[in-house]
Amino acid sequence: TSRHVWGVVEAFSRAARRPVRMLDLASGGGDVVLDLARFARRAALPISMHGCDQNAESVAIANRRAKQMGFEPEFFVHDIVADPLPRGYDVITNTLFMHHLDDDATAHVLQAIRAAQPQLVVISDLVRSARGFLLAHLACRVLSRSYVVHYDGPRSVAAAYTSEEFARLAERAGLDRYRIRATWPLRFLFTWEAP
Repeated sequence: TSRHVWGVVEAFSRAARRPVRMLDLASGGGDVVLDLARFARRAALPISMHGCDQNAESVAIANRRAKQMGFEPEFFVHDIVADPLPRGYDVITNTLFMHHLDDDATAHVLQAIRAAQPQLVVISDLVRSARGFLLAHLACRVLSRSYVVHYDGPRSVAAAYTSEEFARLAERAGLDRYRIRATWPLRFLFTWEAP
């Protein structure tokens, strides 16, 4: 997922030819942001990265990990469903979160993203499909002994959107002229750039 998101963020940053500010929504323990920070350092691109999450413990873990790895990303507590998003970010990203929301909440978050006025939006999430459900069911049982993982993996796929459903919600939120494509493993990558 990080590599798919990075491809879009990298292209944007190179075209901008200036420092870029990025915010990752529902960043959890910071995995994606720290991956992107590593890629940006390797590419010598000036991208200031931040992440936000509703869970204060996750934010503390992400900040601790960033410090241990010698990266500068900053993570802060923020409820993206209940509160407006901060402005001033060129890029807003989100991975593997939208499938946790119902249609109205997803549309609300997408509207909040649009209202924050980023230049680029990149969202990667699961795609609901019979093949994805079967793959999640098998992979979770092969890779883990945890009952929670056995239940959660297939349940997440069952709760996910199809690309068409997500596209309709994006249009409802005013994020038209988007691009959406399939990525491995059975995910979609949604990108939108400001006109």
